[in-house]
Amino acid sequence: MPIGTIRSEAKAAKLGVPRKRQREFFSDARAAADYDQALARLNRLGCTIAEIDMTPFYDTARLLYEGPWLAERYIAARRVIENDPAALHPITRQIIAKGAALTATEAFEAFYRLEGLRKIAANTFADVDGLALPTAPTVYTCEQVLADPINLNSRLGTYTNFVNLLGLCGVAVPAALHADGTPFGITLLAPAGADALVASIAQRFQADSGLVPGAFGRAKTGGLDD
Repeated sequence: MPIGTIRSEAKAAKLGVPRKRQREFFSDARAAADYDQALARLNRLGCTIAEIDMTPFYDTARLLYEGPWLAERYIAARRVIENDPAALHPITRQIIAKGAALTATEAFEAFYRLEGLRKIAANTFADVDGLALPTAPTVYTCEQVLADPINLNSRLGTYTNFVNLLGLCGVAVPAALHADGTPFGITLLAPAGADALVASIAQRFQADSGLVPGAFGRAKTGGLDD
């Protein structure tokens, strides 16, 4: 696709966002406000914001850690688990080890379920060009995660755990940085092959925000038309 066409589509993209009742920030009101502001910025930059039903995406996310894909991880790590279990972090080992008990019946049930969810997701992308979601619903300190690693890491993946299973492409971009150092970002997602589109929207958003994109301490300047 010619770069000029990509730029035009980025400026007029229709982006899906969760319905209000489906947005989860785990009582982090500031993150919720940051998300609203990010969506307002996207809208000001020319994108159309449309609420969608996130249920199939959330259902897919649950398959990642509750379905037979745990068995796939177990197969990859089985020799280590059997011969040198201490080599794995205990939490990682605890999660992966559950894969040993999954049955072929459960695997096929989940494969069929995933195919159905993929079709529903594809229908969603027939109505929108991409999704604009929080990169994470909130942030936690290292101490908080160490105290409850499985639950809190699952929460952090609320808006990303379905991406690989659905074969989506995406890019995360900073949206806010608070005085206490707490960040907030959004992730732009689209079907496989739409990398240039989401990257173009992200570049435009990043240039408008002027936020530092990484550890170099320099704000990104310029935009799609530079």
